[in-house]
Parts: sequence; C-alpha cells; structure tokens
Amino acid sequence: MTALLIAKALLLGFLIVACGALIVTYVRRRRAGVQPWENPYASPYLDMYRGGLPPVPPPPATAYERPADGEPPAHDPGSVDA
Repeated sequence: MTALLIAKALLLGFLIVACGALIVTYVRRRRAGVQPWENPYASPYLDMYRGGLPPVPPPPATAYERPADGEPPAHDPGSVDA
C-alpha cells in the first residue's frame, strides 16, 4: 500500500515537472520571437486552413485595348498619356 502511494506521488510529481518544463520552453520561445517550423512542401495543404492568397487585381486597361462593343475608350482630358 505504501509503495503504491509513493509511486502515485512520484508519477504526479513527474507529470507536474514535465508540464512545467514544456510551458516554460513554449513561453521563452514565443518571447524570443522564434517562429514555429513550417514545412515548405505543405503549402497547398496549409491553404485549406489559412486560406489562399488574396486575389490579384486585374491590370489597368491600356490605350490599345478596345471594349467588347468595339467603341474606342473615351479620352479623359485630365489624364496624362505616356
């Protein structure tokens, strides 16, 4: 009975010390600014969790592009043509 009680106390003490060591290590690494390791090959999988990159806006229309109706774009007198 006494051996069982001692074993339980030792196990509980070990678990408390181990959890404390993990917490101290985590807090020290976070304060030091160490980034967690990321697998460079996991990018497609990480997009599922973080979302993909934001969409890139389309390039501005140039002077030589015509709209679908065939009319040339109206010239804005305030714009600067290169």
